[in-house]
Amino acid sequence: MFQSLVKPFMWDKRRATINQFPCDVAGFSSQYGGETSLAYVASNLIGQPMVYPNYGDETNACVFRTYGPWWDMAPSSTQKFSNSPVDFYGQDFIDLKLETSVIPEKIKVYETYHPQSVIGIYGAYVSNESCDGIRWYKLFSQEPEKESRRTSLVFEPKIVKPPVPVNLLRLIIYSKHLDYYTELDAVEIIGSLEDTNGTDLDEEYIKKLEQLQLSSATEQQSKVPVNHFERLPRELITAIFSLLSFEDLCRAARTCTLFRDHCYDSLLMLELDLQPYWHKVTTQLLDSLRTTSRLSQVQKLSVSWCGHGMSDNFSIALAKLLGECGRDLKVLRVCGCSFSLDKPLLEVANCAQLIELDLSSSTSVNGSYVCISHLTSLRRLNLYRSRIDDNSLVEIILANPNLQHLNLGNVHTIANYDLIAQVLARNCRNLKSLNVWRAKTFTAKGLEYLSQDCQQLEELDLGWCSKIIAQSKCIETLVKSCPKLKKLFLTSIRTIQDSDIEAVSSHCTDLEQFDTLGTNYISPASILRLLSRCSKLVFLDISFCKQISDDDVQFWRSRFTDVDIKKSFATG
Repeated sequence: MFQSLVKPFMWDKRRATINQFPCDVAGFSSQYGGETSLAYVASNLIGQPMVYPNYGDETNACVFRTYGPWWDMAPSSTQKFSNSPVDFYGQDFIDLKLETSVIPEKIKVYETYHPQSVIGIYGAYVSNESCDGIRWYKLFSQEPEKESRRTSLVFEPKIVKPPVPVNLLRLIIYSKHLDYYTELDAVEIIGSLEDTNGTDLDEEYIKKLEQLQLSSATEQQSKVPVNHFERLPRELITAIFSLLSFEDLCRAARTCTLFRDHCYDSLLMLELDLQPYWHKVTTQLLDSLRTTSRLSQVQKLSVSWCGHGMSDNFSIALAKLLGECGRDLKVLRVCGCSFSLDKPLLEVANCAQLIELDLSSSTSVNGSYVCISHLTSLRRLNLYRSRIDDNSLVEIILANPNLQHLNLGNVHTIANYDLIAQVLARNCRNLKSLNVWRAKTFTAKGLEYLSQDCQQLEELDLGWCSKIIAQSKCIETLVKSCPKLKKLFLTSIRTIQDSDIEAVSSHCTDLEQFDTLGTNYISPASILRLLSRCSKLVFLDISFCKQISDDDVQFWRSRFTDVDIKKSFATG
C-alpha cells in the first residue's frame, strides 16, 4: 500500500538483534487525512521519527479520525451490541509491516500529541501465500488511561514475547479519554531473529483458539447424570446463559451435553459481536457457527476487524453464513476488513430486513456495491473510505427512501458529489445525518439541494469540502432551512466568515457541536455571539482561526464552562 523511503532497519551484530521501523502500512480503521494526501495519514508511521521530540499538531504524524466522547454523542452514533464485552475498548487500529521477521523484545511508540492512546499491541507472521487463518499473539494489553499528558513521549510497554518471529504488528487505539486528536510519529521494534529462551510453537495459542471453536452438532459427548441444574425451566437456564459473553458461552459449551445444548440455543445469539475477538476469528469458526445453527435467528452481526491475511475461504465462509442465517438480520457491521467482500455482498442483497450496513474502511470490493440496491429498508449506511462509484450509490439511494444516516467520508471514488446530494434530497426527505468529509467535488450546489428538501437534518459534516464557497450564501441558506442541526462541521472551509457564524447562531438554537477549524475570516465577536445564543453547545473547535487569540479562548472557557472549546497548535 505505502512504501518506505527510509532505511527500515539497522543490524546490531554484537547483540544479534535487529532495530527496525515499519516498512509499510497493511491496513487501518481511520485517518484524519485524505486518501491521496500526505498530511495526517496512516502512512506517516512508516520509517523513523520525523516529529519527536516536538509536541504539537503536526501534519507529518499519523492521526485517526475521532477522539473524546463527541462522536458517540452525535445523532449518527451507533449502539453497542447487548452482549459485547465491557472490557473491549478498541476504537481504531493500524497494521504495520516489518521488513524482517523478529521476536520483539522492545516496542517503542513515539507519541507527539495527546499521547497515551495505545492500549494493545498484537503480532503475527504473514507469509506471501494466503491462508485460512493467521496466528495473532497478544504482546501487550491494558485498560485505557484516565488522563492524558501534555508532552511528547516514547511509550515503551512491557511486552510478552511471542513464541515465533512476527512481521506484522497491530496497534489498538483508544482515544475517548483524550482532549484532542492523538498523533503518532513512529514505531520502533527491537527484536531477535530467534527465541533465545527456546520456546516451542504456540500450544497455548491453539488452546485459546479452541475456546472459540465450536463442536459440530453431530459430535457425541458423554451424557452427564441428571442434576438439579437440569431440572430448572429451560427459560430460566436461557436467561442465566444470556448473561455470558460469546467467549464464555464457547467455554461453557465444551463442559457437558446439557451446557452445550443450552449454549447452542439460537436465542442466545440474536446479537453477535465478533470484533472483540478479531484475533481469534477463523474460517473454521464461521463455518462452525453456521453448521451448528446457532445463528439461525441472528439479528445483529459484526465481523469488524476480522479476517486479515485470510484466503478467499474466509470470504466464502462469511458469504455462506449470511446466505443461510441472514433471513432475520437487521444490522451488519464489516468495518476495517481486508478480505474480499464481493461474495458476502451478493448474499447481503438477500437480507431483506437489513436496516443498518457498515462497510467503513473495508475497501476490497470489485463492482459488488450495486448489490446493496436490492435492499429496500436501510436506515443507516456507512461507506466511509469505501470505493463505491456514483452509479451504484445512486441506485442504493433510490432503493432506500427511508435512509436516515449516510456516511460518505473520505470516499475519493465519487466523481460528482453534487449529483449524489441531488438524488438524496429528492428521495430521502427524512435524512438526519450526512457525512461528506473531504468530498472534493461537493459544492454550494449540493448544499442548495440539501437545503431545499432535507430539512430534518440534525448532523452535517462538510469538513475539508474545499469547493464550497461561503460567499454564495449557501451556509446561510442551509442553517435557515435546517434549524434542527445539532452537529455542524465546517472544518477548513476557508471562506467561512462572520455572516455565516451569525446565521448559525441565529437559526440553530439546538446546536451542540460546531467545528470551524482553519478559517481566517471569523472574528472573536461572532464566536462570542455563537456561544451566547446556542445554549446547548458543548463542543466548539476554533483551532487555527487566525483572528482568535489564546486570550479570547481563555476568557470564553472561564465564562462558558459547559462548552469544551478546542484550540490546537503546531510546534512551528
